[in-house]
Amino acid sequence: MSKSSLRKRLLDLRSLLHDYSYAYHTLDSPIVADEEYDRLFMELLDIEKHHPDLVSADSPSQRIGSSILPYFSTVPHEKPMLSLMNVFFPEEFAQFYSRIEDTGLELPLAFHASAKFDGLAISLIYQDGVLVCAATRGDGFVGEDVTANVRTIRCIPLRLRSKNTIPSYIEVRGEILIFKEDFEKLNKDQSSKGKKVFSNARNAAAGSIRQLDSRVTAERPLQFYAYSISSVRNFALPPYHGECIDLLSGLGFPVFEQSKVVVGLPEVQSYYEKFMEVRDGLPFDIDGVVYVLNNIPDQEIVGYISRAPRFAVAYKFPSKECNAVVEDIVVQVGRTGVLTPVACLKPVRLSGVTISRVTLHNEYEVHRKDIRIGDTVRIRRAGDVIPEIIATVSSLGKRGKVFVMPKVCPVCGTSTARDDDKSTVYCPAGIFCSAQKIRAINHFVSRHAMNIEGLGLKLIELFVKEKLVDTPADLYSLTVDDISNLSGLGDKSASNLVSAIKSSLSKVNLQRFIYALGIRSVGISTAMSLSRHFGTLSSLQNTTLEELQEIHDVGPVVAREVCEFFAIDLHKDMIKKLFLHGLDLVEKEKVEASIINNAISNKTFVLTGTLSKMTRDHARELIESNGGRVLSSISRSLDYLVVGDNPGSKLEKANQYNVCLLTEVEFYALIGVLD
Repeated sequence: MSKSSLRKRLLDLRSLLHDYSYAYHTLDSPIVADEEYDRLFMELLDIEKHHPDLVSADSPSQRIGSSILPYFSTVPHEKPMLSLMNVFFPEEFAQFYSRIEDTGLELPLAFHASAKFDGLAISLIYQDGVLVCAATRGDGFVGEDVTANVRTIRCIPLRLRSKNTIPSYIEVRGEILIFKEDFEKLNKDQSSKGKKVFSNARNAAAGSIRQLDSRVTAERPLQFYAYSISSVRNFALPPYHGECIDLLSGLGFPVFEQSKVVVGLPEVQSYYEKFMEVRDGLPFDIDGVVYVLNNIPDQEIVGYISRAPRFAVAYKFPSKECNAVVEDIVVQVGRTGVLTPVACLKPVRLSGVTISRVTLHNEYEVHRKDIRIGDTVRIRRAGDVIPEIIATVSSLGKRGKVFVMPKVCPVCGTSTARDDDKSTVYCPAGIFCSAQKIRAINHFVSRHAMNIEGLGLKLIELFVKEKLVDTPADLYSLTVDDISNLSGLGDKSASNLVSAIKSSLSKVNLQRFIYALGIRSVGISTAMSLSRHFGTLSSLQNTTLEELQEIHDVGPVVAREVCEFFAIDLHKDMIKKLFLHGLDLVEKEKVEASIINNAISNKTFVLTGTLSKMTRDHARELIESNGGRVLSSISRSLDYLVVGDNPGSKLEKANQYNVCLLTEVEFYALIGVLD
């Protein structure tokens, strides 16, 4: 057969197999016998095996799975994958409704209502109709590239279906999940093979998608439902969210068929109550209803808060409850040394999950609920996720002793201390307490701190166990010989890791370094305030309690924590060792409020496209260091949109709202950076 004939036959086979797969997996209405599908599929595989140059990204053969990946690469999201605000009661939804009312939109408000899936959020990007990238939510801004795994999910189209025009670029978001019946079968199969069973369907779905070997993912019964279009290019979207869902269905995506547009509070509540009644009869788990303002232009008027849209909400179902017996109360030590009491329960099943441990938060909470060993307590899963004890129900015979927090750390034996409010008990030994050590080192290497790629919690635990690492400074003494034989690490992997560790010391931003130190109560925002105020590490180390409390965002508790941290000799020695290893700290002179760039201070910015001379993170740092704020979305109140190469849909929206546009050169001029 000639090459052109082979190519035509492949196109015909792919088209047929896509049609058959769509009918079977998405429409649940097979149009051909399994034997016929298998025969055509084997013919496809045979042609591609002998002519690998003809294999395409949208071929059904790509659903089999491919070779094992060493790790997942990262994918920045063009638009952040935001979380949803939660409400639990009618009055809370009424408050959400009222806030939208206050923006002056036409009443009554119309919402697109759909199921709140209990699965894993995913982003799918199609170019010219072909799936080219799939990414997890990650931290909302950067996710993991799981394209090879997602291609194995048969209800996700590898090529979009439509009799009409297909967008040249479209990003679709939705949920990957496992049906209840399939989950039970999966766990039985895992158990029969002596493998670990999954605690719930959501964890099984998430674990399946994050397999480095996509052939494992291909064996898992994963499903997908699309719930939004994040962005498109060269294509006019309908003005209503519900119509966008219809468009997704027309392109070949499974969507929740019982979704509908509801108008006004009575219809909102009616839809919610209907699905609260039928939730157990659905083939998959849901934990509430999602309501999205149906008019898309109105969504932009309502806008966003930092991590969630203001125009959408998850109306969660009441948590399911059951009784359990408290067999013990133990104390855990966290990364910052805080001691947390944990109730050990006689295992019980609740909402498909086995629960045996529940955090009691602090000593005050234990006493308030009067929880003792031997008590029967009422538990629920808050938001159907986190288990919590509601109250003590009863106790058999004589009750156990009243719980008292230990006077010494249960791990290292150091005398414990209390915060000013007396409710928080902590171990002051810091990273020299083994319980805190591993978590502190893991925090030190994290993305917003020293950002050491390839060094995760398991490796850190191994290094500590093998006594190779005791403090973050010890990481920089590791050699290839030290770690190449550990837990399957070869010479190449070890060499890459050592290189990544050492390179992390170069040109470290002061804010990142302060955050990396893991000072109690000092998060990213406070680290930025400290960096901006002091300019240099030595100035921060030698500051006073009084000066710290003059800084915005720094109260008496944070001020005390900072002073106490730098007063400990072991911490001073660790910082000295880091400098001896080559720490190159990028410091600036103290930034006085009077010299902050007034053109930037209190202004809001959105970045779109690619900047040629710096990363977005660098641009964000420059804006924030001059008192500005970087937002994720366009609204009428936005001050500036910085436009780089290949801008996305943000540019069109900014033009609609007459937002001031800045070219890259204009941005550098405004912020005072030479182009």
